Amino acid sequence: MKTIGVLGGMGPHASIDFYRLLIEKSGGQTNEGFPHILLSNLPVPDFIEDRSREEEAVQMVEEEAKRLEKAGADFLVITCNTMHVHLDRFRQAVSIPFISMIGAVVDRVQEDGIECVGLLGSPTTIASDLYQEPLKHFGIKVLIPDEEDQSFITHTIFRIIAGKADEHDRSKVCTIIDRLGEHGAQGVILGCTELPMCFRGIEASLPIFRSTEILAKEAIQSVYG
Repeated sequence: MKTIGVLGGMGPHASIDFYRLLIEKSGGQTNEGFPHILLSNLPVPDFIEDRSREEEAVQMVEEEAKRLEKAGADFLVITCNTMHVHLDRFRQAVSIPFISMIGAVVDRVQEDGIECVGLLGSPTTIASDLYQEPLKHFGIKVLIPDEEDQSFITHTIFRIIAGKADEHDRSKVCTIIDRLGEHGAQGVILGCTELPMCFRGIEASLPIFRSTEILAKEAIQSVYG
């Protein structure tokens, strides 16, 4: 059985959610039936919106990736979409594989036959074309929120990180998804690991691609594959 190295803390609640999904998707029935997980909760400065301390954050993740490799991880994952801006750099820092959350989500969207997909994420994720470029390769059109809606999505991400998101936030995000659907989206990517926590037990008007859940499934397949 392979050991999963999880670079978490970006943010902490999303990392808890990812850990829960790993356990649920492993299908274990006894303690020894669950995967070996090395979970690091890194208190990195965020660059969801302000990128002034981005290099500091990247260096912290880079060093932690090396520590997880030395601790025995067979492969690594990052529980943050935005941090995937620097995935190539992280891969160069270690000799073990990194599973790309972005790649896993793009593959799922393509496999589901989606031709036009909405994207919700941090300003940095949106501006960096993390999803737009690989989806374009498959001929998939990407719709993003307008400036006002994006501002609310950013606000909601910070509220989830702080543990303060409420029903109003969830309702407003659903409204933004509805608007993307009205413009032709056949599904919506929750391209920030905080956002899926808004949708526990809630049905949206469109199919939802939860980046956290898709990455967890990919990681478990790598453990037992």
